[in-house]
Amino acid sequence: MTIHEIKCDQRFFGAIVDGTKPFEVRWNDRDYKAEDMLLIHETRMEASPRHADMARRVLTGRSVQRRVTYVLKHEDFPEGVPEGWCVLGLSDRAAR
Repeated sequence: MTIHEIKCDQRFFGAIVDGTKPFEVRWNDRDYKAEDMLLIHETRMEASPRHADMARRVLTGRSVQRRVTYVLKHEDFPEGVPEGWCVLGLSDRAAR
């Protein structure tokens, strides 16, 4: 089992916390596997202090842990998952 630390925009974070979004669509840049854990950090956009016309992503300090229950990859469903992406099924139950 691997623990992956990832970031999530605050628009979606609350739905992961309350369980109404039991999945995560991610660029498949890691070797995600069922039973891995995600440590998901909430982020928000904030105006850059040096450049008024630019924004940056910052951590809010909130995080939640979820277990990966299923990994759907492009190779499994090429007509539904774009190449390079995956859909992770999530559970709030601890890893077995």
